[in-house]
Amino acid sequence: MPINLSKGQKVDLTKGNPGLKSIMVGLGWDVNAFDSGADFDLDAAAFLLGANGRCPTEKEFIFYGNLEHSSESVKHMGDNLTGEGEGDDEEIHVDLAKIPANVEKIAFTVTIYEAETRRQNFGQVSNAYIHIQDSTSGTDLIRYDLGEDFSIMRTIPLNGMLSSLATNYNRRNKNVRLYELENVYLPGELPLKELPDERMQFVLGFYGEGDFFTMKGVVEEFFGSVGMAKRPQYDPQAGKPFLHPGRQANIKYEGSVVGYLGEIHPEVRDHYEIGDRVYVAVLDMPSLIPFTTFDRKYEGIAKYPAVGRDISMVVPKEVLAGDIEGVILQRGGKLLESYKLFDVYEGAQIKAGYKSVAYSITFRAKDRTLEDSDINAVMKKILNGLEQLGIELRQ
Repeated sequence: MPINLSKGQKVDLTKGNPGLKSIMVGLGWDVNAFDSGADFDLDAAAFLLGANGRCPTEKEFIFYGNLEHSSESVKHMGDNLTGEGEGDDEEIHVDLAKIPANVEKIAFTVTIYEAETRRQNFGQVSNAYIHIQDSTSGTDLIRYDLGEDFSIMRTIPLNGMLSSLATNYNRRNKNVRLYELENVYLPGELPLKELPDERMQFVLGFYGEGDFFTMKGVVEEFFGSVGMAKRPQYDPQAGKPFLHPGRQANIKYEGSVVGYLGEIHPEVRDHYEIGDRVYVAVLDMPSLIPFTTFDRKYEGIAKYPAVGRDISMVVPKEVLAGDIEGVILQRGGKLLESYKLFDVYEGAQIKAGYKSVAYSITFRAKDRTLEDSDINAVMKKILNGLEQLGIELRQ
């Protein structure tokens, strides 16, 4: 009986099959009744990888356009454009004894030809699978069924998160907050000419109490916990079609995009049958790690009391919360301890083209108790800066 692989499972073929000399990698799928306007053309490929995990040359990439390696160790038996016929639709034969000494690993991939242009994914393909067979005995060694999870989880890490949130919602659990670490595989170009870039991403998701700014606060708290002390920036031009067009942003740190966050698009949310707004954040760990540190500097407990001020503003819609916070940080000086956005409102009571935004600002001095004159002087600087953005105090 062949081993039916699950996602992420690893199997040692030679340990369980001593004397294995050659294998056949078979790809199969059925002609699908799903009408996407074009045939489903799945392609199998093999990458002969060196010690650095890359193909030494393009000749080590075996696919429908390069059918056989010069060593005769790997041979592609030809391209099937539609999935018609019984049994395997594409085959790759490997003679283990002839594999060159500089090849340390062979990776096999399955892709859909022009999937993005044709708007196709593995969830639309019937009975797709890949298996490895002992060529000598004809015995199946392992098999992997290619379903919707295979495709969606590869380039975007949200399917698992949204499925988990949907399960909780259908079980009537309220205010659910989840996180997970998920690997994604990002191709440099299509069709593939080298292995995709494998990246681990930290995924956060919730529904229930909270909004976009709640998720933004969670991201910033996480940054603080891993030593990223500088203020992140947010670019609303993220261009993620699966997120709400007016509630999404790329997350930038020191000018580099390290992730994104936003509200799931209503059409995507409906697909998962979640009847509440869903907010997610995706942080790319390889991009974050260079900025992290666990060096810590501690300060003594404050001896003098903090003083708070709340400001409610009428803000042009094109002005971002990050622009406001930049002014507060720049002009708050040494007395500024913290600030927090606590209200955003758009409605009939606010004039057209504007929104109401409210912040709570906290001040503290390390060497004395602050007086009203100290706070008023700093608040005047902050308000003057906000006026330059077209912001008015709400009356």
